[in-house]
Amino acid sequence: MIDSIDTQAIKDQIAEIIADRPTQIIVNRGGVNLLPQTVRLVKAGSPRESMSEAGKQVSAGVLVLGDTSLDIARGDRFALAGVTYLVLFVDKNSPVKVVAEAQVLG
Repeated sequence: MIDSIDTQAIKDQIAEIIADRPTQIIVNRGGVNLLPQTVRLVKAGSPRESMSEAGKQVSAGVLVLGDTSLDIARGDRFALAGVTYLVLFVDKNSPVKVVAEAQVLG
């Protein structure tokens, strides 16, 4: 069982991981921009290729790591360097972090 001392130590480690390579994102939820939030983005595996009527499409994803205050939800969007991401999944079940998976749109 994790006690409060362990929980705080893990929260401190998460904060260090984010601070090592921080990225500020502005989440757009239903057309409304939320306040900027600092997260750590990590490439999520290899790009995936799929075929559609429009032809071959390549999609890439990222994991978004934030502390427990990260305000992000499935269906949210954010943009970085001209690339727009769609949030596909959010795990808020941890007492020490929030992790979301997002995919490049278009």
